[in-house]
Amino acid sequence: MRRGITRRWTTNVLAGIVLLLVLVEIAAIAAVRYYYYQNVENALELRARQAYNTFSLYVSSPTFDFETGAWDFVEAFRDKEKMELQVINAAGEAVVSSSGFVPQEQTMPDYELAKTAEDQMGVWHGRTADGESVMAMTVVIRDGQQNVLGSVRYIVSLELVNRQLLIFSVLMLLFGLAIVFFVMLSSTYFVNTIVSPVAEIGRAARRIALGDYDFRIEKKYDEIGDLCDTINYMAGEISAAEQMKNDFISSVSHELRTPLTAIKGWSETLREGGAGDAEMTAKGLEVISDEAERLSGIVEELLDFSRMQSGHISMQFTRMDLLAELEEAVVLFRDRAKREGIELIYVEA
Repeated sequence: MRRGITRRWTTNVLAGIVLLLVLVEIAAIAAVRYYYYQNVENALELRARQAYNTFSLYVSSPTFDFETGAWDFVEAFRDKEKMELQVINAAGEAVVSSSGFVPQEQTMPDYELAKTAEDQMGVWHGRTADGESVMAMTVVIRDGQQNVLGSVRYIVSLELVNRQLLIFSVLMLLFGLAIVFFVMLSSTYFVNTIVSPVAEIGRAARRIALGDYDFRIEKKYDEIGDLCDTINYMAGEISAAEQMKNDFISSVSHELRTPLTAIKGWSETLREGGAGDAEMTAKGLEVISDEAERLSGIVEELLDFSRMQSGHISMQFTRMDLLAELEEAVVLFRDRAKREGIELIYVEA
């Protein structure tokens, strides 16, 4: 029983709670990841717009040289420790970088997006050739005739952000495990409050089935308590019915013993010589006939009781003549008492 209820609880409730926790944690981790990545993207977008505005001031000048301006722009960049700044020429080649190292080949999906975007900006996050997780933002610089002069590209590492996300994910996992542990602990207590009383009721039912009708279950204070009351009431009713059956068997045994004794006594009397006396023989045969009729009546009463128990008939109570019954009993036992030297005196008051 314990395994059955526990298994159903685990399947129907605990599994649902675990699934809900998993979905909540996935949603929370995704939301935090979006929040962090969006903040990085917003910071890069702000840098890109500043770069676009800076280059826009000099594009209209006939003496402006993009690569020279790019070198000056990179030299004035103050956040080299936080991110990398690259300047890309019109051919899509990086010509200068704030890191001092100009990559010859690199993946730049953000550059391709920026060339076709209405706001001249494109963003991309992924991994570099050496496996580092980065986010890049590119803004395209155009002249007055909308010709591409070059692009400015900001690249920032996401390793610190990803590390923070990993820590947050681990904390969320530990929080989820703590909730599952608490739910399992509370559910185990809850299941035990059901299983233990039900097991006790099962043991009580077995004891009652084996005949221990005096056994009672301790009263509970919930629906289980109502069941305990019902079992206790059932035991009481069975005990009362068993007592009534025993009393009935005892009464019937006594009733059967009386006519049987009379029949046996008169039959022995007639066999031992009473048959020579016509009056005694007639009286003995009359007693035997009456007692046989009485036995037949008792059998009919037993059949009536059986019908009454099955609900086919109902009892009807009537008055009876106790003096007549007593006189008949005296007649039945007077001759036997005389043979055994016992004087039986009956006085009707």
